[in-house]
Amino acid sequence: MASRGKKSKMKRRLRNTRNRTYSIQDSAAFRGWWGRDPFLRAFIVLLLTVAGTAALADGVTAALAASSGSSDPAADDGSWRITTWPAQGAQNKQSGVLTLVSYNVLGRDRADWTTNSAQVRAIGRQLAFLEPDIIGFQEIPETNANYLQMSAWVRAYLPGYYLATGQRTDGGERSAVASRFPIARSQSWLARSSLAVFGYDGAFTRDLFEAEILVPGLPQPFHFFTTHLKAHSDQASSLRRAAEARAISNYFATVYLPAKGLRPYALVGDMNEDIARPRTYEQRAIQTLTSLPTGLRLTTPRNPVTNDERTWSIQNSSLTIRFDYILPCGLFFSNILSSQVFRSDKVYPPAPPLLASDSASAADHLPVVMVFRDPYDVPLSIRALTITNQTVCLDWKAIPGDRYRVERSADLAAWQPIVRNLLAESPDMRFETLATGPTLFFRIARER
Repeated sequence: MASRGKKSKMKRRLRNTRNRTYSIQDSAAFRGWWGRDPFLRAFIVLLLTVAGTAALADGVTAALAASSGSSDPAADDGSWRITTWPAQGAQNKQSGVLTLVSYNVLGRDRADWTTNSAQVRAIGRQLAFLEPDIIGFQEIPETNANYLQMSAWVRAYLPGYYLATGQRTDGGERSAVASRFPIARSQSWLARSSLAVFGYDGAFTRDLFEAEILVPGLPQPFHFFTTHLKAHSDQASSLRRAAEARAISNYFATVYLPAKGLRPYALVGDMNEDIARPRTYEQRAIQTLTSLPTGLRLTTPRNPVTNDERTWSIQNSSLTIRFDYILPCGLFFSNILSSQVFRSDKVYPPAPPLLASDSASAADHLPVVMVFRDPYDVPLSIRALTITNQTVCLDWKAIPGDRYRVERSADLAAWQPIVRNLLAESPDMRFETLATGPTLFFRIARER
């Protein structure tokens, strides 16, 4: 439980049904997402006389198989790779927030993907201006092995970032992820897999690309997914896109969540479908991706100047449709600070070297940006303390995926752990233990 006010410690009163008096002593929670103590964030000490039932008072509130491949950056077997450089990017991180970007960069079939390209420079200037933490790219060019150029231009415009590139899919493009923080592994799922069981006689057009990212301060790795669903509005394309959405939803429901459901995750990408403007033949792909079994939530970023959520095409006379999405898990959804559809021509005052024309020069899609607060930076909160038949029961508000330690003491000097690494599988934690003496102190801590 974090202390309130200027004092790091304070006393609160507890009274039970027999009018005996107890106290709760708080210590200030450790603050700051980046660089906070990884083992102990906050603790609560309870002075307890083991008789009766205590009631809280006076401010204590309740408050699918992967494609084969190698991650060796020196090898190219047509699969996926991770490229790393010295981690300078993390040094410039704004404390307490995480910024995600989804960007279809229109690289398919591009002959030049070097930093000499005007298109690449326009992309780079926008990303340098936005300074996101993690970017999901769609349409990195396969032509002339131009996806290998990503290393050079990420190094030029996002120095210190890590890069993971997806495997070859339909022969024209790949997915990629750039991250300020280390990428522990990456994997292409569903690449060219059969969609027969999902209602379409054909293969998944591209892939679902995953990067497992070690964000400092998070208790578990962050799993960042990017995808590019089948384009076009004809019947065959619409049916294929719907089947791809079902395949992705099935992956989250049957593969990812059963194994890693307590870890934070998000899906971004060009979904090629507008939930608010359905076209003929479409079968609610976005609703499928955000259905209950996936745990993903629909968000609707808008440009702060135009209030428009449409993302395509900035290269036409006007925007007509929304194709691009950031779909966070529930934990991150409840911690959104801000979001936007970014347009360089709406930035005022000008911010050189960013050019007003950069969005239109870079791609037909606009980048989508979303900023999250640290969902784990919350104080511990006791909701109930009860004693029944010499059994002490502690209930507290927890964060799924966090681990907790419970200790006890008879004198506030010598502490003995009762349990370690108690995994929270839901927001409601309960622990019971036998009362072994007339007076006991209990301490609850997060373990990181």
